[in-house]
Amino acid sequence: MIHLAFVVSTYEDPMALMGCLASLKLQQTNGDCKISIHVTDNSVRSEALDNTEDVCKLFDDVKYYRTQAECYGSAEYVVLEKSFRADYVCFASSDSYYVPGFTLTMLETAYRTKADLVYCNCLYDPRLHGRGLYSVLETFPEMRWIDKTSFIVRKSLFKGFPLHEKDWRDGALVESFVKKNYKLAKAKGVLVVHN
Repeated sequence: MIHLAFVVSTYEDPMALMGCLASLKLQQTNGDCKISIHVTDNSVRSEALDNTEDVCKLFDDVKYYRTQAECYGSAEYVVLEKSFRADYVCFASSDSYYVPGFTLTMLETAYRTKADLVYCNCLYDPRLHGRGLYSVLETFPEMRWIDKTSFIVRKSLFKGFPLHEKDWRDGALVESFVKKNYKLAKAKGVLVVHN
């Protein structure tokens, strides 16, 4: 059985998190696939903290972590813990929404191609993010762009997000995989909406 863990970073956005978790709970699986969901919360305001934890309690089997670090650091902390178990990890954000076929499509691509990192097309609002810096991957509808929400990575190879001067550490992670000649593959379809 193959295990995909979603690690969802959130910061004072419980309503968006509710939509994200709902989309993860709708993931289609088969007998050979296991999903776990972990939420890392680095909210500061007490009401956001309370509301975020309450949202997590609405969904069965969602693990909630109160963290002090921002999204990359909190995700690293959870995944690099010795007790954390998964074959692949997807680093979701609370304002990301996944189509129901995301899990099966991504894991089937990983199995078929023996890829260490599988990425997919992702819809997002370029007014919020602009165009990405990274030229190692092509995604549609925005070309030459990557976000941690739109890839899964082999857990055994993940050693943390590399530091980057502009803190786009998800792209730096992908670039490091390319430099190490790890196998990358692209799944078909637009499978994620971000922002």
